[in-house]
Amino acid sequence: MERRFILIIILLISFLGTHFLTFKNNAELNRNAYFSDLMCEWKVNNSNVKDIHPDFCWRYEGNQTAFQIMVASSIDNITSNFGDMWDSGKINDGKNFTEYKGFPLENNRIYYWKVKIWNESDVASYSYISTFKTNFTKLYSTYPHIRIFVVAYGSYNESEKEWMANHFDLSIGENLESYNPDVISLKYILYATMVSPSYKAEKLRDFCNETGCDYEDMFLHLNRDTNFTLPISNPQSDDWPVETRTVKGWDFANDWNSDGYVNDTEFSNLTNPNATARYRNESRVPIYYWNPSDNVMNVGNKYYQKFIANYSLEEAGDEDGFFVDTTARNIPVPSNAKQNIYEYADADDVDKEWNSDMQCLLAGVKRVLPDKIIIGNGWNSSNMVIEGVVRECWKNIDSPLSGRWDSFDDSTYGINGVLNLDKRGKIQLLQYNPVTTGNLSDERDLIFGLASYYLIHGNYTYFGVGKHPYSGIHWFDALSFDIGKPLSSIYIFNSSFEIIPENNLINNGGFEIDNGTDFDLNRTDDNDIPNDLNPDGWIPYEPVEMVSDVKHSGNFSVMINTDNYYNNNINKQYLNLKNNTTYTLRAWIKTENVTRNGAQVYAYEFDNATSCFIIQKGIKDWSFYSKMFNVSNDTYGRINYRIFGNGTAWFDDISLIEGEFYDCKIFAREYEKALILVKPKLSIFSPNENETFSTHELDGVYFPLHANGTIGKGINKISLRYGEANILLKPNLFKGWNLMTLPVENNYTASSLYSSIQNCSIILKWNSSNQDFIIYVPGSPYDFEIENGHGYFIGIKNDSIFYPRGDEIIDVSVLLCEGWNCLGWFKENETTARSIYENITSCSIVLSWNVSLQDFNLYVPGSPYDFAIKQGDGFLVAVNQQSIWHGEG
Repeated sequence: MERRFILIIILLISFLGTHFLTFKNNAELNRNAYFSDLMCEWKVNNSNVKDIHPDFCWRYEGNQTAFQIMVASSIDNITSNFGDMWDSGKINDGKNFTEYKGFPLENNRIYYWKVKIWNESDVASYSYISTFKTNFTKLYSTYPHIRIFVVAYGSYNESEKEWMANHFDLSIGENLESYNPDVISLKYILYATMVSPSYKAEKLRDFCNETGCDYEDMFLHLNRDTNFTLPISNPQSDDWPVETRTVKGWDFANDWNSDGYVNDTEFSNLTNPNATARYRNESRVPIYYWNPSDNVMNVGNKYYQKFIANYSLEEAGDEDGFFVDTTARNIPVPSNAKQNIYEYADADDVDKEWNSDMQCLLAGVKRVLPDKIIIGNGWNSSNMVIEGVVRECWKNIDSPLSGRWDSFDDSTYGINGVLNLDKRGKIQLLQYNPVTTGNLSDERDLIFGLASYYLIHGNYTYFGVGKHPYSGIHWFDALSFDIGKPLSSIYIFNSSFEIIPENNLINNGGFEIDNGTDFDLNRTDDNDIPNDLNPDGWIPYEPVEMVSDVKHSGNFSVMINTDNYYNNNINKQYLNLKNNTTYTLRAWIKTENVTRNGAQVYAYEFDNATSCFIIQKGIKDWSFYSKMFNVSNDTYGRINYRIFGNGTAWFDDISLIEGEFYDCKIFAREYEKALILVKPKLSIFSPNENETFSTHELDGVYFPLHANGTIGKGINKISLRYGEANILLKPNLFKGWNLMTLPVENNYTASSLYSSIQNCSIILKWNSSNQDFIIYVPGSPYDFEIENGHGYFIGIKNDSIFYPRGDEIIDVSVLLCEGWNCLGWFKENETTARSIYENITSCSIVLSWNVSLQDFNLYVPGSPYDFAIKQGDGFLVAVNQQSIWHGEG
């Protein structure tokens, strides 16, 4: 009995020993029971992921403090916890969603992913494995070269709606799907703000009554009296009447009996005299750029987030999604009010907390409406959550270079900001605002807007035009002119600096003079450095010295080198300037590892003058800067240079000139059929007029595209003012003979075609029946019809351009006679000589015309010259028997 008992114990220990590790591992794996609803693009095991940077979302039954996402290309990799596509690393964040930031995903590919979660005890657990499949598709566009959106608020008749559906690709406000199902239609909605009274306000009050939450908790409130400058009424004009008034703050401590009202007794002896609201609703935060009846909502409130999700579900309708107005990335209140928001009183960074709360609110909407397209007005975040952004007032002709043009600007409106968001696959509706007052011509204004857009046109961008808010011009014919695909990214076509007059108001701005004496002999500041390599004319502040080994020009520059993160050594020179005068401050700066607020040159102590700061950070070679500022009545001040942070910076050739002097910086981008040139204004002071003309040689003949869609005469040099642009079309007909076809339905005859082509001298049609040419020149009796699918020889005196416009040709029926026949390729996709040869009955030879050599390219079986034949090209085929050609090839 005893022996049997001992044997059982031994066997039990053995069993437990061999299975303990398995039990432990299973316990670890079974923690994924805390996970559910692993979603990619807001769906479980999504097999139709269209976003190239999709969102991941999950549910975790616990207190999440951090997460890690792993995305793998194989089940083996993800099982081994190897995210070969993306491993986010540990991210200390309680949000249960994030945007993909890994290697580019392939189309039509299955991927595997899971999430690792840390709880409040810093214990980690893995989720189960989920999958998604990519299905990337191009956004619909009416025209091959551009996508266009329209803001269609108002009343439109049926013909107007049909016209819009055939010209625009996305509509805000008007549902155009019944006229064209491919057009994206978005419905207007508000999340972050609310007008009271309104339908939404009634729905919110009903929701609060049903759920038992406090209606007033749905709003943001001020905790102290705060001044706001607000429109007096709903603004609908350029000249918005405004007033400054005090919005009263609410403090619960003032309401002694907690009845929601500060009575007379309580008010006469306020616990917090800085908050004078008698009712809590008096302290609602107004939306400062709208009228006072609009308020900012408490987007971080869980009940409000739930209401918005339900409200969106109810409002979704037949539209493709929503345009969410006022989707501010930062809390939409003036800077003086940010620290006075009761609901964000404990936030270290109010804007960061607001942005996080907005992400959560938008995520709640996407969970219930995963297939809807949601575009936020002004929204931008590291986790976009929604499909994209509307950039109202993206640009106008007065947008300054330093504000919205500098290619190093990564803001939401800067060039890099737009390009980076396009790389993330997020839709951007870019609204250009034409100037509708003054003497500025529509031609100049509209071409500037379209050219500006073409500089950054991407896979997910749309162009819109209209006077904000949503009125005026929406269409002009140049929009529909196909300039082809982009061949380059944006680049600087020309960047030069005007010659500055010699009357530099800065003494020793080139740092060439050091006479061994201190600048200010009467100054006793300990940081004033006498008898050292410090430039004459400046009051120096250590650490600073003149150096000769690194300079922009001359023999010296001045260098600041510091490892003190909090360094702020202001080197200065005092000046007495003229009142009500504009000055231009210029400088060259080179930096190495400069952090914090950067290396700076700036004007200071000129009270009421316009701001003038030149800043450079990071690692950057010698760079030129120019800023203008207006001096008001205070004419005595100083010009400073410093590092406000740490690193090394060199300064040279600092100048201050009375007057306005402008850089010549022209942005460019090349397309298949056009060269885009844009010369923005340097600053808000830059004039648009003739004195800012600069003339530049082109690399050949180009033809300006006008706003009405017509084409100007050929030019080989371009003159541009500040605030001016050109869309320069490349020639497609060249001096000598050209063999072409019209790839669209047309009503041309030889005479009308001759008149439409600049520099045309002769048109030849091949008569396949007679095996001879028919000639047209002015006065000729042979004014033949221009037929679909036929090729024509065009004689050109000088390089020229002709792009026919019309409906696409669906099919042709061309009689092929024995011998030579001249055909035209009308299809969008190019073909090859070999394909033509193989698809035409009894074909023996294919010829195309080499316009450069003014000779034929020949293809026969076995020939190495299998040349391409593109849309618009004419070509010749020799056949041995008669047949009908329907466009095969």
